[in-house]
Amino acid sequence: MSMIAIALVKTTISQSTASQAKEILRKILFPQPLQVETIVKYMRKAFRLGIWHRLKPEQKALLRAVTKTLKIIKNPTLHTLITQILVEIELATIRGKALLLGVVYVLKEKTQILTQIIRNLSTLLVYGLQILNHPMMSHATNTSSL
Repeated sequence: MSMIAIALVKTTISQSTASQAKEILRKILFPQPLQVETIVKYMRKAFRLGIWHRLKPEQKALLRAVTKTLKIIKNPTLHTLITQILVEIELATIRGKALLLGVVYVLKEKTQILTQIIRNLSTLLVYGLQILNHPMMSHATNTSSL
C-alpha cells in the first residue's frame, strides 16, 4: 500500500468510525468458540510478518498462555481480549487493511444494507481493495459524505 493511500485513509476515518469498524471486523473474522489452532495460525503470521515485536509483552504472554493451556475459548471476556490482539495482527496485512476499509466504506455509504454485505467477507475485501487501488477517488467520495 502506498504512503499516499495510508495518509488519505487516516485522514478520512474518524476515531469512532475506526473503532466501530474494528469491532465489526473482530466479530466477522472470529467466531464465538475460538479454537487454539486459529490463535497459533495468527501467532505464526505475526512471527512471519515481523508484527510480533510490535505487540505488548502482556499481549504476547496472554497468547502464549492460552495456546499452552486451552483448546477452545468460550469465555466472552477472554474471547474479546484474544480477538482484539488477533485483529491487530490481521490489520498489519494488506488483507486486513482492505477488510477494514471495506467495513468503513459500508458503514459510511451503505448503512441500509449493512447486514447483508457484512456477512460476505469477499464483498468487504473487494470494497477495501478498490479504496486501496484508487485512493483519490475514494477520498473524494468520503469527503463529500462528511
